[in-house]
Amino acid sequence: YYSLLDAAQAILMYIGIGPPAPKVVVSEIRKHLVESGLLEEEYVKTLEDVIEFRKKVEYKEIKDISGSEVDAWIERAEKYVERFEKLLKDLEIERKAYDIKRNYEVMVKASVAALKSFNKLPPEPEKLPEAFKKYLVEAGLISPIYGDVFGKVVEMRKMLEDKKLDKVTD
Repeated sequence: YYSLLDAAQAILMYIGIGPPAPKVVVSEIRKHLVESGLLEEEYVKTLEDVIEFRKKVEYKEIKDISGSEVDAWIERAEKYVERFEKLLKDLEIERKAYDIKRNYEVMVKASVAALKSFNKLPPEPEKLPEAFKKYLVEAGLISPIYGDVFGKVVEMRKMLEDKKLDKVTD
C-alpha cells in the first residue's frame, strides 16, 4: 500500500501537485496522469485495488490470505512501482530537455541584444558564440565565466539535438 501511495505522491509532487491525501490520490492520479496520457488506467486500477484490499484487512473483512495471493499482490506492486520509476525518469528527461531549450533561448536572446547594442552582431547565426567571446568576454565587458556558460549551453543544446541527454550532467 505505502509503496504504491508513495510512488503516486512522488510523481504528483514532481509535476507540481501537492501530495494529496490518500483518499483522493486515485482521482488526482487519474486527473493529472491518466487524462494527460502520461500513465495507463491499469495502474490507477492497481492502486484502487490495493486501497480496497487494505481497507478490507483493516476492517477485518479479510482475515486470511494465502502465500500465492501475497505473491500476486507483491508482483502487482512491483510492476506498479517500476512503471512509476520509468514515468519519473521520462519526466526528468522531458524537464531536462525543456530546461536546455529555455536556457539556450535566453542565452541567445541576451547575446544578440548585447551584441546588437554594440553594433557587433554577426550576420551569420553560427558565428554568434565567436562574436560573444570576442566582443563581450575578451573586450572585458562581461566576466569570462559567461563565455564558459555560453559554451556549455550551446554544447547541451547540441547534445539534445543529437539525442544524447544522458550525457548532460550540468
